[in-house]
Amino acid sequence: MRRTRLIPLAVWCRERGIPQSTARKMIGEGRLRAEKLGDRWMVVEDLPDTGPLTGAVVLTLFTHAGGAGKTSLTRDLG
Repeated sequence: MRRTRLIPLAVWCRERGIPQSTARKMIGEGRLRAEKLGDRWMVVEDLPDTGPLTGAVVLTLFTHAGGAGKTSLTRDLG
C-alpha cells in the first residue's frame, strides 16, 4: 500500500527555502505533486514503505446503548 502525507505549501516552502510563487509554478508545470484543498495547496509527499504492519492491533468497540455484547465480543476477538 502506498503511503503519503499532505504538507501545507507554505510549510513545504519554508522548510526548503523556496518562494511560494516558485512552488506554485512547479505545481503548474507538473514538477511538484500537490492537491488543492479548499483555498490551500497541499504538497503530496510519498512516505517510505515500511512493509506490512506487525505487532498490536487496536480495536475500538462502542455502542450508544447497553446490552450490545461488547464484553463477549472483546473476549471472542482475543
